[in-house]
Amino acid sequence: MISVLFVDSYPQAMAGQQETLTALLKGCSDHGIDPTVAMPAQGEFAEALRAAGYPVEILQQPDRIGAYGGAVYRYGLSGRLHMAGQVGGYVWRLRKWMKSRRFAAVYVNDMRALLTFGLAARSLGVPVLIWDKLDKPHGLYDALQLPLASRNLMIARSVAAKYPAWQRRVWRGKMAVARNGVDLLRFRPADRTEARARLSLGLGRDAIVLGIIGTICARKGHDRLLAAFRAARSVLPDLALLVIGSPEAETAEFADRLRGQADENVLWLGARSDVAEILPALDFLVSPSRHEGMGRVNVEAMACGLPVIGAAGTGIAEVVEDGVTGLLVDAADIAALSDAILGLARRPDLRKRMGHAGLRRAHDLFDADRQTAYVLLQLGAIAIPPT
Repeated sequence: MISVLFVDSYPQAMAGQQETLTALLKGCSDHGIDPTVAMPAQGEFAEALRAAGYPVEILQQPDRIGAYGGAVYRYGLSGRLHMAGQVGGYVWRLRKWMKSRRFAAVYVNDMRALLTFGLAARSLGVPVLIWDKLDKPHGLYDALQLPLASRNLMIARSVAAKYPAWQRRVWRGKMAVARNGVDLLRFRPADRTEARARLSLGLGRDAIVLGIIGTICARKGHDRLLAAFRAARSVLPDLALLVIGSPEAETAEFADRLRGQADENVLWLGARSDVAEILPALDFLVSPSRHEGMGRVNVEAMACGLPVIGAAGTGIAEVVEDGVTGLLVDAADIAALSDAILGLARRPDLRKRMGHAGLRRAHDLFDADRQTAYVLLQLGAIAIPPT
């Protein structure tokens, strides 16, 4: 067995990123890996992993580094200098801790973990693997990723565009695409469950129901969808929209504003752990994101036999085949997004055909077991053999 440290910077979240790490941990024993999990604070995810029997270490971050979400990317010059000082002290503390533990490799689940735990590991000569899931540029921080990582996996080719072009040439051997996958036994096409799912939500069997799933924020494009939904519903009044997800603290005002603008045919379901049971209530999913590395929820919908309307120019375009498993549109064009919604709403035959094609694509390319095994094999390949 080799000892590997797994790091996630968001212990207070229970979203796709955390589900990905959980899947990796479940596969460790089959690949000869003895995992330890490190996080910068206590939180719901940390407690869930402890309850599942995984050892979780808390190494508290200083305040400037630990600011939630994208706050660290918006610091001015003085804020960044202050943060740089805190990073130096924190990395030195992490370095001493890692040196005593003798990890064979470190897996980091996000950029923040790479710039702290990853930096400490590399200073000790310990290899680091990151599985990058975001195509959103992070400025200077993106220029540090390829030099620091021993192996840089990306959930879509589009993610690579944020790294400096010269680095992509120099370190192309470090880079590989490892798509995110889904549990194809959990997400399956609906049959009789469709009626139950709709009745439980107060929806009629004849309603045309679309949905959006994810953290309520500008990045996910909820504002775009609500505007397009209003336009589409003026033509087809029986349309209904399910909004599944909740805002983060820093996007609560954005979410409140959208709620105030929405009509009665928008159902706000909040964060749900039963997405696999809710998806059968939908006729199709809409993902109008401004930035999206891939969007695992799009694969979950396809695995349930649903077509997807997605934002062109994002990693969603590597999941959804335009005109085959769904529609790709310029999601900033509200009229185009509304037309796509109406196009699928009016064509049950098209929805069925695209749903079948999406199901085949999900099974061919996005099986979670295969993808998890690939990432763990990559991690094992870079690990320092035990002495």
